[in-house]
Amino acid sequence: MMIVNNIITTIMGIKGKVNTVMKLTAKESLWNTKIKQKIVHFRKCCRRQ
Repeated sequence: MMIVNNIITTIMGIKGKVNTVMKLTAKESLWNTKIKQKIVHFRKCCRRQ
């Protein structure tokens, strides 16, 4: 019974880590798109002047 519990906790731990990594990468990609949009906007403003 102990071995089964250990396996389950290990799997849950791995899932938790994967979820954290997924959340972090999602945040990073969101920031990257925001930064890209700002750069594009800035370039457009510079061209007008």
